[in-house]
Amino acid sequence: FEFSTSNILSAICLLRGTACQAIENRQYAAENFKQALRHDVFCYEAFSRLVTYHLLTVAELKTLLASLPLSDQCIDEDEAKSLQFLYMNQLNEPCGSERLVVPKGLANSLDVAVFEAEKLFYSWDSESAIAITQKVLQTDPYHTVCLLVHIGCLVALQRSNDLFLLAHKLVEDCPEKALAW
Repeated sequence: FEFSTSNILSAICLLRGTACQAIENRQYAAENFKQALRHDVFCYEAFSRLVTYHLLTVAELKTLLASLPLSDQCIDEDEAKSLQFLYMNQLNEPCGSERLVVPKGLANSLDVAVFEAEKLFYSWDSESAIAITQKVLQTDPYHTVCLLVHIGCLVALQRSNDLFLLAHKLVEDCPEKALAW
């Protein structure tokens, strides 16, 4: 893997954003994370920080996604659509009841399965959601987002025994993670 100028600029912006975030300068952190994404649309960490730490509103994130140079930096239209799909599904907004239209190349993605489970969970279909999360957790038992949805489903379905066993397993296997506690 060779580093291009845009990769290096993106990494610098990401580092500046992280530094700004550490000193609680949210405005400059958000600006640097946005610049990192503009330099390299594949800089997922910058996007993740914008979403996770609520540095931008959903409307601002949508505007940012619409302004990203996906067609310039992606190999083809399918890759651009896949990246747009993955980013749009990270937004924390209420979900409708329609099913996700998954781009071809992402059909077997665990993250896409978790998106679907999360959407079902927020649509009050915990039974369907837990069926998906159980399949994902068989493949990756420590998928953090999936565990959160799975725990929510267990609580909604009042499966206290399963919840107790999962909590006990998490505390034993990864006591350093906040999710375990």
